Amino acid sequence: MSKTKKIIHTTFWFNNIWQGAFILAVLFANLKRYDYATFAVLIGFFVAFLESFTLKKYIM
Repeated sequence: MSKTKKIIHTTFWFNNIWQGAFILAVLFANLKRYDYATFAVLIGFFVAFLESFTLKKYIM
């Protein structure tokens, strides 16, 4: 797999995960489950930062 394909593949799946976590956070907040919403937001931020570190590895 070429370098560009790896970057696109990695970005696609990481974006699906962190955006899904933020959608879950909104749903949990609407259900008044703020502890679960906070946990989902933390997972979303963690995956977003993990994505940036992974992409730095692929680019360099």
